[in-house]
Amino acid sequence: GLDPKRAQCFNQAMVTMHFNVLKNILDTCKIPWSNVYNMDEKGCQRGGGQGHSRLKYLMSHSQ
Repeated sequence: GLDPKRAQCFNQAMVTMHFNVLKNILDTCKIPWSNVYNMDEKGCQRGGGQGHSRLKYLMSHSQ
């Protein structure tokens, strides 16, 4: 399940603040959104999970 402390921080105000800070950093450092990737604490997975498919997918944030 979701850690209660993590759940407390997952609200509209915190999510909005996070993306405002992220946008500010991207704008300041001139980093295009195409160079932003989504990952969790484990990092970027380089496989398809339990299946043995060799297909890999990278999606832009607009998809």
